[in-house]
Amino acid sequence: MNHRWIAFIVLFALSLFFLTSCSGDEDTEEYTSEKQDFFIETRLWSDLKNESIIEKVGQVRSTQDIQVSSQASGRVVSLNVQKWQRVTQGQVIAELQDISWNIIFWSERADVWLERAMIQRDSTLLTLEKQLFDIWVQIESTERSLITLRSDREQNIRLLEDNVSSANISDIDSRSFLQLEQFDANLERQRLEYETRLISDNQTRESFIDFFGSNENTLRVLLDNVIDFADPIFSVTEKNRFSNARFTTFLGARNSAQRSATETLLKELIELRESGYFSDFRSDFVGRDLSDEEILLGFEVLTDGYEILRRFIPELNETLNNTIESAWQLSQTELQWWKTQTQGFQSSFSANYSAYINTQNQASAFLRTYENAQESQKRSIELQEKEREILVRTLSSWSLSAEVGRDRAILSIDDQITSLETQLSQLKNTKETTERNYEITQKSLNNAINEATIGQRQSSLELSKLIVRAPITWVIEDVLIDLWQEIQMGTPVISLLAESTPELQISVSEYERNLLTLWQEVFVDIGKERYRWSITAISEVADRRFNYSISVIFSWAQSSLGSIARVSMPVMNDDFLLPLRLIEAIWESQWRVSVYKNGNILNVRLRLWRVFGDSIEVLSCAEECDTLEIIWNDISNYNSNDFTLKRR
Repeated sequence: MNHRWIAFIVLFALSLFFLTSCSGDEDTEEYTSEKQDFFIETRLWSDLKNESIIEKVGQVRSTQDIQVSSQASGRVVSLNVQKWQRVTQGQVIAELQDISWNIIFWSERADVWLERAMIQRDSTLLTLEKQLFDIWVQIESTERSLITLRSDREQNIRLLEDNVSSANISDIDSRSFLQLEQFDANLERQRLEYETRLISDNQTRESFIDFFGSNENTLRVLLDNVIDFADPIFSVTEKNRFSNARFTTFLGARNSAQRSATETLLKELIELRESGYFSDFRSDFVGRDLSDEEILLGFEVLTDGYEILRRFIPELNETLNNTIESAWQLSQTELQWWKTQTQGFQSSFSANYSAYINTQNQASAFLRTYENAQESQKRSIELQEKEREILVRTLSSWSLSAEVGRDRAILSIDDQITSLETQLSQLKNTKETTERNYEITQKSLNNAINEATIGQRQSSLELSKLIVRAPITWVIEDVLIDLWQEIQMGTPVISLLAESTPELQISVSEYERNLLTLWQEVFVDIGKERYRWSITAISEVADRRFNYSISVIFSWAQSSLGSIARVSMPVMNDDFLLPLRLIEAIWESQWRVSVYKNGNILNVRLRLWRVFGDSIEVLSCAEECDTLEIIWNDISNYNSNDFTLKRR
């Protein structure tokens, strides 16, 4: 009905215009007796076509789109793009400022932890390398002494036999007297070495006792820090009973059994601290003169404390890894802070524990061997004292003493060789033990550095999330944030459109949709350019305005996203079409057209239907339509009195 009214109004206006023009011409024309020729152009009704063009306007968009979201929370301090801008992969779209400063703080903290772990490794390894060097120097010295002693053995025997002739011990110029003086000097040297060993071994024992005080304090501080950090998370004690109420559901939610195991270890740590473990240890092992067994027992007691802490920290880290994030109850930033703190505890514990194990191994090796070494040296001195008595008696007895002195001297040399061989064997064993300890310590410290490096990399990754980059080379459809806006993680920042598949969507009526076919050729005008493409999709469902969607996908690579395009779609109508300029309105819903018949101009009534551009559908005419000749040009100025009608 709407189409009919539109056609009626258009035809009525044209008729009034033509009538007015004709009447004006008649008033001004002067009568002439000679008629002029008036040429008309006609077309047979049967030659009319039912072709028309549907024209629509739409905006070029893309068939592919994505949204880029923020991976961190913060304030937008830089926004570098705008709508319909083409961006390349990796291009900076926006920069965020960390409002809480947690990311920057933990990034700097991770750098400090890494540097601290590297310094701890270098310092510890330098100490162990110094020990290895000292042991190597002792081995070299002992080997040289042993080689010298073995090479001098026969020569010393010959000297003893030569001294038999001068065995007068009272004569200071005699060989016997000099030999006795030399023996006494050697005996005095051994006594001095023995006294020096006693002092050195006692100082070593005292250093182990002093070590208890410093290491007990280190363990106590570390244990307090771990408990003070973990208790508010798990709410084990009465003091922190409700501290984890908002996030207890998410804590370790991926493995509740593992979380229970972690809570059990935390209770053991708290019970260890509250049981008087440290006060009892200080009263039993710190500031007292301890026996060897008590020193070894002290290391065992300290090991118990370290062992619980060693098992708890990895379990705590595993529980945090099994924790589920929540936007309101447990944010990613808070959970990441817990993980980073736990890694810091692990690094600190690993460094302290490796140093402690190293000292414990040294103490164990020393306490089990030093008394035997002292006793061996003491027995050597006693033997030397007995040998001196024998030497004096031997030198006093001229002939008999010569043989006995020789034998004793050989025995003394052999004992010295045996002693040096024993000492060399002990030094080599100590060197092997120290080398193994060096390798274990190096691996432990390297692990601590690796853990600190992982923490640093993770902090750097979190820091890089403050910069939003384009994931692909596309065109920006819309910018979804504003400068200085505070956004949360996951907030959409921009929407992108693919340039490779531009698409044009237009809306048509149901009747127009029925005239169109899939893959039908259409003409697209964008600016001054015209393109020829095809319809790729026709919607089967109408929208809320009862229109249907038609899609035209472009295959050329020229960027035209966002452009306004005009689409011309040739269609075949159900009925013939006449130009609107030929139609004259008679009255409401009544129209006519001028035809040429038998040398005259006649008017034939028509039934019209829909308007298509500058044409209209003709449903039927009042006469036999197929034989009619429709006048195709303007005849508004024609007057039979003034013109002779002729057909071209």
